[in-house]
Amino acid sequence: MDTKGSNQSLVKVTNQALIVKEVRAKKRVSRSELAKLLQLSNPSISKHVDALIAKGLVVETGSLMTDVGRRPIMLEFNGKHGCVAVVDMSSNDCRICIADLHGNKLEYSRVEGGQIITGAVLERIISTLKEMVGNIGDRCGQLLGICIGAPAVVEPKTGKIHWSARIENYDNVDLCGMFKNAFGVPIIVKNDINLAVVGEQIFGAGGNVDNMMYISIDAGVGQSVIIGGELYEGLRGVACDLGVLLPCVDEVLDIEAPPGRQYLPYILERTMSIYHLVDNVKARFSDGRDTVMRDWVSDVDDITYDDIVKAYGMGDPMVVPIVRRFAKGVAIIVKNMASLFDVDLILLGGVVAKLGSSFLNEILNTLANLPGYAKVNLKLSKLFDTAVIFGGIETTTQYIIEKIIDE
Repeated sequence: MDTKGSNQSLVKVTNQALIVKEVRAKKRVSRSELAKLLQLSNPSISKHVDALIAKGLVVETGSLMTDVGRRPIMLEFNGKHGCVAVVDMSSNDCRICIADLHGNKLEYSRVEGGQIITGAVLERIISTLKEMVGNIGDRCGQLLGICIGAPAVVEPKTGKIHWSARIENYDNVDLCGMFKNAFGVPIIVKNDINLAVVGEQIFGAGGNVDNMMYISIDAGVGQSVIIGGELYEGLRGVACDLGVLLPCVDEVLDIEAPPGRQYLPYILERTMSIYHLVDNVKARFSDGRDTVMRDWVSDVDDITYDDIVKAYGMGDPMVVPIVRRFAKGVAIIVKNMASLFDVDLILLGGVVAKLGSSFLNEILNTLANLPGYAKVNLKLSKLFDTAVIFGGIETTTQYIIEKIIDE
């Protein structure tokens, strides 16, 4: 077996990938700088750069002004080589974004949905995305790939959905196939929270930390972890499936032989989601408790999470104790996860982050009184509900880069 050719091909792909990585990181860089950074010869760098220019991934942008010596030609990553789309299904209203390869948003839209993602919702998403692609015009190159952030347990290699509490008839839903047939481009399906941690690491509060965790509290409860700079999804995509953890309570222990999903009422997601927080506030409102929300809400069914955020910020006597108790529950989750993973940074994201610094301080105060040795460096998400979008942009862009280099 001749391995020399394959080894040379692997070296070529690896070196070109490293060059693109450095060009993206540096924004503008010369061939000679790349040679020093990657410890490669100038002829080798020039050969690989010329290949990347031919493939459309790198462009020359002119000379850099210097006081002495020859002015080097500068290189930039070609963010206009094409565009990528992200479909974020993490919240009730699906968010859709098209961006260039620099991560600049070109088109953005929402599709009204609900707690359950039906086939009709998926058809509306595809129709909306088609319209958005048509609106791009000549602002960027063609659509190169689509990333879908699904509230589901997703097989990392195939994108197959193994389980979802929010996607109707998920066993028979082939997201990859549906979007592939509609758009004819590569489709990446990832768990939404796994995309969120990538977004925060690259564009948000993660600051490129190599060992970090993202805990999301939104319509559901989710967690994702980056270890050694790499997203950890587990063998079958079920790593860090925080929402289905079972608290050690008598109700659970008393179930002898659960048929099907008898455990579902007891999973963490049922007691720590935003829905549960809103339901608690609505119950107190119906009891006639004193609250500033009565100044703008007359019907209990009209209360939204944003109303709760507003009332909490005003120090509302009804809402504050409910949110404070909720913060204690979040603190316990954070403490347990910190003890398990011992990472440098934990980010709290999802719409719960809208409660702001006061909510964070409530969590930190509780954490200070909990036992254990793990250091908890807890911060709020910087990207809030756009983390999945940014994570999808980066994930798809990286996939496209690798695909183009491999060709």
